[in-house]
Amino acid sequence: MKKVIIKTIQVIDPHSLWDHIGKQAEMARKRAGITQVDAAIKLGATRTTITNIEAGRQETPLSRLYTLALIYGCEVKDWLP
Repeated sequence: MKKVIIKTIQVIDPHSLWDHIGKQAEMARKRAGITQVDAAIKLGATRTTITNIEAGRQETPLSRLYTLALIYGCEVKDWLP
């Protein structure tokens, strides 16, 4: 008889995930010396959008997060838990 090994997968709460990503995005923006207004202009969005992303209130498409990371001079993978 074969032994079956079942691995446990940790599930991340979506709200915690977006909160974490938002905090990382905010820190990256500040390290880059970019204001929310300037980030919004470069992204083609509103300052409120940047605020919502950083607060974890907006589930943002990966393409938009990738663009923000480019604006901030970093990589979006660094924002993941």
